[in-house]
Amino acid sequence: MKSIKQHWNNQLFSIFNDWNPIFGRILVILVILTLSFYLRGDYFLDSLQGSGAEASGTDLLVYNYNKRSLALEILPFMSIVMINIISLYDKEIYILPYKTRFNYFKAVTGKIITHSTLFVFIFGAVNILFSLFFIRKITSWTATNSTLYQVAFHITKTDPQLHSLSVWKENQSLYHPVYIGMVYSIFLILAICIMTLFTYILILLIRSEIISYILMLGMLMLDAFSDLSIILDKVEISYMDCLFPGTLVSDFGYLCAIFLLLFLAGVYIIKRTDFRT
Repeated sequence: MKSIKQHWNNQLFSIFNDWNPIFGRILVILVILTLSFYLRGDYFLDSLQGSGAEASGTDLLVYNYNKRSLALEILPFMSIVMINIISLYDKEIYILPYKTRFNYFKAVTGKIITHSTLFVFIFGAVNILFSLFFIRKITSWTATNSTLYQVAFHITKTDPQLHSLSVWKENQSLYHPVYIGMVYSIFLILAICIMTLFTYILILLIRSEIISYILMLGMLMLDAFSDLSIILDKVEISYMDCLFPGTLVSDFGYLCAIFLLLFLAGVYIIKRTDFRT
């Protein structure tokens, strides 16, 4: 028990050590994203006026984590922060103790996962605070005046074969805020990890952070605003996905496969890479 406690203390100390040199940049980005969440949430509440639907915190999740906000704000900012953290240790003096480059890359991947999880928890806390202070309700999806019910009702009218209202009734237990929050968190963590690994691999190949960031942004723009979506279509969770959650299982498997492929590609490339001294 004592060794487990010591392990987690070391992990927390390592996280704070990572944050310390670039804390100012992390704080600025978190403030920008928080402001963006607030402005989008305010606009969303205004747009619901007169519709008869009751807004909730889970609606803010759907609205804030769409393809455009992921491509223009969340993923670029978070990937750049992660690369900043990794680059602090991208030197021979830090790599040598790992004995093999594979062990070093595993450590890098572990840092990406750890910090992604921490950032997503911060975003989740911000979303909960907005829900409590501005909407005063975490979720209302089990009510007939909720946005999710209205979506299901509209689908029933346009495509009766989907039986969306029956599905909405059957899935009531899945609309608990804890379940919804966990699903969104897992998908967002995977998205940040994928984009960070992708950017890091580009940096290893190109040897230029600026060019790698531009290519990463270009890929996200193409993914978000064209029909050639590789990542964001799977990361974005719509009302339709919440009504028919079976699609989320295949999307999760797809994202895990992309992450694994990037990890294997990173291992291959890093074994052939020279590091700064």
